[in-house]
Amino acid sequence: MLDPNKDKPTIDDLIMEVMQYMSTCHPNSEEYLRLLDQYDRLSKIKAQKKRRFNVSPDVMAGILGNIAVVLIIVGYEHAHVMTSKASAFLKTKPID
Repeated sequence: MLDPNKDKPTIDDLIMEVMQYMSTCHPNSEEYLRLLDQYDRLSKIKAQKKRRFNVSPDVMAGILGNIAVVLIIVGYEHAHVMTSKASAFLKTKPID
């Protein structure tokens, strides 16, 4: 079966191609301005693809701390019969 993405150029390939064409044009020419516009659009597309959802270390520490507290409490309650109080120890952030 043929792979449709095999001959498809990547964003980096397209950016390099535009840069090569830009090096052959005069900076005041209309062609150069058109290529510069294409370069800007391709760079924005590349930047959007790199964007990821990053969680700050402070938030991650809070999440892991809450999970650890719940696990400790549930483990204690499993060994010693009690009603669950784990949800009362969770630190929640008010929604703005």
